[in-house]
Amino acid sequence: MTLESALGIFRPLPYELASRERSILRALVAEHTATGEPVGSRTITERHTLGLSSASVRAVLAQLESMGLAWQPHSSAGRVPTQRGYRYYVDSMIEPLEPSQAALRTIAESVRPGRSVASLARDTGRVLSALTGAVGVVATLGQEDTILSQIRFVPIERGRIVAVLAARDGRVEHRTLENAEALDEFEIEHLHGFLETIAPGRTLRELRDLIARDVEGARRELGLLHVRLGVLLDATIALEDMEDRVCIEGQERLFHLREFEDAEKIRAYVDAFASRRKWLELLERTLTTTDVGIAIGDEAAIAGLDDVGVVVVRCGLGVATSGLLAVVGPLRVDYALAVPLLRAVARAVTDALPRVA
Repeated sequence: MTLESALGIFRPLPYELASRERSILRALVAEHTATGEPVGSRTITERHTLGLSSASVRAVLAQLESMGLAWQPHSSAGRVPTQRGYRYYVDSMIEPLEPSQAALRTIAESVRPGRSVASLARDTGRVLSALTGAVGVVATLGQEDTILSQIRFVPIERGRIVAVLAARDGRVEHRTLENAEALDEFEIEHLHGFLETIAPGRTLRELRDLIARDVEGARRELGLLHVRLGVLLDATIALEDMEDRVCIEGQERLFHLREFEDAEKIRAYVDAFASRRKWLELLERTLTTTDVGIAIGDEAAIAGLDDVGVVVVRCGLGVATSGLLAVVGPLRVDYALAVPLLRAVARAVTDALPRVA
């Protein structure tokens, strides 16, 4: 199976690796993924049936190093895949490992319908972390990205209006607009009558843009209220809390890995996970048009972290995506395991979400 490069920072090699080079790179990735330690030629010959002597394997490892696919931490150590080595493996050589029946049972037991989106997100993050040994990240798309069934503006006291957003997938969100211009009962009724005709089936941003461009004749229908409706929609969008859209579970798992024995490294990861807004931006940037996105090392563009691996998939209902699922770990994330596991969890989440009418 071949996965497209998520960001394309590491350009493809100008030629394909020979069969021997591919076999040894695959063995190098497998061993380093399992242990986190540099891998020597003897380990590869003992654990992989390649029909090559230790000297031959050592020579090929040196070739991989000259190509920038592996590196040697010090002269007496074995080799470790580089970012470019992992990218070549992911793009050209990965052989996904289908989830075990035990893993599928765990997913089915953990990701069940009938609960709130927030509860479902937490359980999904936990099961992703438990099954991969990495950090589980779940991003639910905001009301701006989901299809509306209704929107209402409810004055509660002078200068304060509550925007009630009802999505077609059953979610309802309340946002309090401060310092809002007062609307009388007749004006509210007029606005709601107009919104009933144009809001259903559109996202909040689409609705705002339609009003701004006067596509639906809002200026003719609403008169002076046209401008005030635009202000209300802008204020509602501005109140989106991106921090609440991202659930991160299992960070403590990373600190038991050898990559995090350094206190500065732990501090860098803690700082990186502190901003959920940045993680949402990273996931959306990593996953563009493909159903799986993978960012390796510098591709993730996370300040202070140059050895992180991120795998992202979509989950949702039809073309209306409801969220993004990801696992985050060191560079040696088990990509062959993470990709099918994420897909299996995404299917379970999609089935657990309320159906859109």
